[in-house]
Amino acid sequence: MRAPHITGAWMDHAHREGPRALLLVEPPHPDGGTLQSHLEAFGYRVLVARSVVEARAAVAQCPAVVVLDWELPDGFGPDLLTEWMEHAEMRWTPVVMVTGSGDPQRVRTALERGAVDFIRRPADPIELEARLRSALRLGRLQTQMRALAQRDGLTGLWNRHVVLERIERCAKGKEINPARCLSVAMFDIDHFKMINDNYGHDVGDVVLQQFAEQLFRDFGPYGSVARFGGEEFLVFLPGHTAEIAQRRVLTFREYVAERCFGDGKKALHVTFSAGVAACEVGHGANMARLLKRVDLALYAAKHEGRDRIVVADVASN
Repeated sequence: MRAPHITGAWMDHAHREGPRALLLVEPPHPDGGTLQSHLEAFGYRVLVARSVVEARAAVAQCPAVVVLDWELPDGFGPDLLTEWMEHAEMRWTPVVMVTGSGDPQRVRTALERGAVDFIRRPADPIELEARLRSALRLGRLQTQMRALAQRDGLTGLWNRHVVLERIERCAKGKEINPARCLSVAMFDIDHFKMINDNYGHDVGDVVLQQFAEQLFRDFGPYGSVARFGGEEFLVFLPGHTAEIAQRRVLTFREYVAERCFGDGKKALHVTFSAGVAACEVGHGANMARLLKRVDLALYAAKHEGRDRIVVADVASN
């Protein structure tokens, strides 16, 4: 199997900004017992949250590791940890729990809730740095495993399971920053079998990679892009109405119409058919129903002659 075509330059936004920071979630300590000075002395870039509310906002910056205090002014660290573990993105972020209590039951609770390690105050700097290095190493390994499990091998886009899981979470309002409306767009490269038959599967693979790369560049900043199977691609756009999603697909269609695809030996012009569907979160949003609607819209686009975009009728929800 050839290596993924995706490169670091067009990976998802959370992975494009260089080394990620550590997130320290702890209340102010009047006695100066905060861990922030230790972490900064180790050379880490530290994001600081002093409460549950601030921590929920800070995780949107995709920290490499979270150092989470047990007691916060507006809640408890283990409860926040349980909340995070319900979100697919946070499940891959190592969390180290901190407490000033010597109760061994707290260690058990923290690990059962999803923490990868546990630190007691006052923290020994040498031990603290060693445990953080271990957590970072674990995080890197998890990131590598996640990439292998969640990426399409040819294009490097998300595979269908990843995006379907995210649509399901968003439809149920379980994202960290939930959207009010959701849109999906399904793309199918027109007459792709003819490209494989006439020019060979190697050229067909190049076309798929080029199409995928442009899809990511156009839609990646706004949502999630996946190879759904064969020559089909799925774009998930949280926060987009059907009208806005349609406009983005139309802009993409104009670009594709002007571009030449292929390996450079022969210029290939490619068209696609697309379906668009949308729903509002909290109004009976259902992933299966949404996908059925977008699939029917795509079928209509192909049935009407291909090289066109069809938006699902809201009444079909």
